[in-house]
Amino acid sequence: MPATRRRLETWSRTLAALVLVETLAVLALGWGLGVETLVRLSPQGAAMVPATATMLGGIAAALLLQLHGGPALRAAGRWAAGVAAVVAALRGSSIAISYLQAPPGAGDRMALATSLGLLLAGLAVFCVGGRSWLAERVVSSVGALGLTLALAGLGAWLLDRAAYDTSIVFTGMAPHTAASLVALFLAALLARRDSRLARVAFGPGAGSRAARLLLPLAVLGPLLLAELAIEIDARGLMHSSLWSTALAAALALVSTVTVLRIAALRNRQEALLRAEETRLRTALDGIDAAVFLFGRDRRLKMSNAGALRLCAGEASPEAWLFKTRFHALGDRRRLTEAERPARLLLEGRSAGDLFVGWQDRRGAEHALRFSLRRGADEEMMILSVLDETQGWILRENLTRTERLDAIGQMAGGIAHEMANIFGVARLSADTALLTGAPEAQARHLRAIQGACARGAGLTGRLLGLTRDQPDDAERFRLAPALDAFAEIARAALPASVALSVHERRQDGADAGDEAWLRVSPSDFQAALLNLAINARNAIVESGAATGRIEVLATVGETIRIAVRDDGPGMSPGVLGRAAEPFYTTRLGRGGSGLGLAMVDNFARKAGGSLQLAAAPGGGASVELTLPRAAADPAAPEAAEDAAPSLAGRRILLVEDDPAFADVSAELLLAMGAEVSRTATGEEALALVESGAAFDLLLTDVMLPGEMDGYRLATGVQAALGPTPVIYLSGYADALSRAGRDTPGLVLRKPPSATALVNTVDLALRR
Repeated sequence: MPATRRRLETWSRTLAALVLVETLAVLALGWGLGVETLVRLSPQGAAMVPATATMLGGIAAALLLQLHGGPALRAAGRWAAGVAAVVAALRGSSIAISYLQAPPGAGDRMALATSLGLLLAGLAVFCVGGRSWLAERVVSSVGALGLTLALAGLGAWLLDRAAYDTSIVFTGMAPHTAASLVALFLAALLARRDSRLARVAFGPGAGSRAARLLLPLAVLGPLLLAELAIEIDARGLMHSSLWSTALAAALALVSTVTVLRIAALRNRQEALLRAEETRLRTALDGIDAAVFLFGRDRRLKMSNAGALRLCAGEASPEAWLFKTRFHALGDRRRLTEAERPARLLLEGRSAGDLFVGWQDRRGAEHALRFSLRRGADEEMMILSVLDETQGWILRENLTRTERLDAIGQMAGGIAHEMANIFGVARLSADTALLTGAPEAQARHLRAIQGACARGAGLTGRLLGLTRDQPDDAERFRLAPALDAFAEIARAALPASVALSVHERRQDGADAGDEAWLRVSPSDFQAALLNLAINARNAIVESGAATGRIEVLATVGETIRIAVRDDGPGMSPGVLGRAAEPFYTTRLGRGGSGLGLAMVDNFARKAGGSLQLAAAPGGGASVELTLPRAAADPAAPEAAEDAAPSLAGRRILLVEDDPAFADVSAELLLAMGAEVSRTATGEEALALVESGAAFDLLLTDVMLPGEMDGYRLATGVQAALGPTPVIYLSGYADALSRAGRDTPGLVLRKPPSATALVNTVDLALRR
């Protein structure tokens, strides 16, 4: 809690406690034991009657409950203050009616001003616990009105006691009652954390310190002037018109100086704010990333030059964030309104960084990372957008390299395993042909089926490791994923290296509760295989005759997967740098220095971490920590959009592979498009130059002849004007712009039907 807020609450509690102690003393010692000086301050003065003391003490106690108690006690305090306000209103109404019927006589009674003050105090304390802006306004307005009433009573009692005792409003109001009301109103104003008056009066700034020094003069000064005026009039030192004029002139002078001082202060504050904003904008403009500053109300306050460059051509940076079309980087699915990255981060529905695709006005695709940082006081939220297109390309290439390296490492083991699988199939088939018994045939055919299923599972996992997957994570169970990893990893290990894979529950975790993950399944398998292959290399290259690799998955609030080996381990220097890209201790022996870097990148992208340490008893230990996914998601996955219609769209398809061209054209025709096909760039350009018009160019990059896909795209746009382009290639990177003068989207062969249709729809909607 900030120091100013603590100071305000301390003062509020102190004032409320003083009122409570005073009223208890009046009730117990004054009226109970007859200590007259506690009841009335002078023998003939007004008394604090029991009803007044009870209500004052009750309101003070209600305020203390709101400041100290839990939710139930705070609610009780609010309603107690509300009841006190209602009772005071009823009491005041009855007093006013009685005064209208007959003037007040002698005797102790509750004054009309007292009942009105109690009503205002009860209402102010009731609103202290409110959370709306209206509650703060009520506390400020009612508190100011109540302070005016109570201070007027105290001032009248000090300056002209005879007039005070004969006034209908103040007759019967004891001075310590007025003082208690002043304390209660001040306590209510200080208890509101969002009260501007309280923050200004008790803030740490120079202006607040000056206000605290001048407040006593501001309160007592008018009283002293009034006392001076009364004394001058009583002594006949000056005619009333003269001293009234002099007093008015003095007040006018003070008011003029005050207004000018306030104006000067406001001017200085505005100048300081403008200078601070200029310095902040200059600092933000020096950042390459696009930066957007939002207030607590999620409204955009400021954006830097990087944001303006990124949003060039849009109406405003805010319109770019909340109106521009974004898409998923994997299958280019258009994101829905609820999936907009800025909305997800500002509303707190996503804790980590978000990666999305965006196509600029030239048609070039960008990979953007959205990150949100919140200020310490939650008053400011900083949204940064970084164009990581080149970094994304590098990550894709490194991932592919590591996957291919893992496949090469496993090739021998997989060949042996596949030989066993086909051996079972061959022998079972031969036996089924030699034996004519139906039961034997059925038994052997079932053996063939089991062997084929085993081979299909193995090759399926191998394909899942090698082919590119969408970047969107999938939910899957941990136990089957570990079994699949164990099966494919054992094929990559020599017989001398034993592998054990276990799963256990952390203390306190439900043993029957299945563990789920939400990451890319292929990236998860690749990460574990990298760790297992690193451990195998360490054991084999150490010259040890045998070795052991243990994979232990510990399930708790997170999932921690430790891969330990009994190899030579790593020195402290190597441990500190092992996860750095391109750092390797296996130069000349096939080491790329990218394995652990890729695993670390995978862990951080998934919201987890990677830790390296020396294993107990020797060897190395690598622990991969990943967030645990819920078995039953709180919100259902967003329904996929219906397949887009391409009705009436004219597409020029340039592809030299007849089979691929056939299936691509059939798919586009099925979606309603009109497709024209050519096999070379020269044929396609001649078709365009003959007068044919097209809405989209879908071309292979590598074409027979002298014209490749890039040159063809340039020629088509020169003839038809700005025309969306999609490049097809088995070699081009999905986001690479190198070698092309004409921007466009890129599809890596072989694309899925969903990716092809979504990419065509995305390009046509630009």
